[in-house]
Amino acid sequence: MNTKRRPDIKITLTRELFNSLLTMFAYYKATKNEIGETYYSRSADKLEGKIIRYGRFIKSETGDAVVVNFFSNEIIMLTDLFAKYINLREDSDGDYYENAQNGVRGFPDCGTDLNAIRERSERSVLKSP
Repeated sequence: MNTKRRPDIKITLTRELFNSLLTMFAYYKATKNEIGETYYSRSADKLEGKIIRYGRFIKSETGDAVVVNFFSNEIIMLTDLFAKYINLREDSDGDYYENAQNGVRGFPDCGTDLNAIRERSERSVLKSP
């Protein structure tokens, strides 16, 4: 009987998302050189290695992509990395916590104004980590 576990979460990354993800990993590697190894730099090293080693690089009618299967603990690591990275790159627009606690969804102070959301996103892309 084969008792080997298989990763059960499949993610397909477009070429653009793949490049963004590796940019994030590079940021954590740079911090490792400056401040030493941390949970974030170890996680980035581990996940980058997995993606490079086990990712399936494919071509489709929509463009190049990478397909990777993750275990749930790896998805947790990836989520931690994203949350920290986004927090470092972008200031919060308001108190989402307070709104969510009160059952309110959406962006504080801008509702569903897509232009305001786009402007904030464009500004944050221009910021360096």
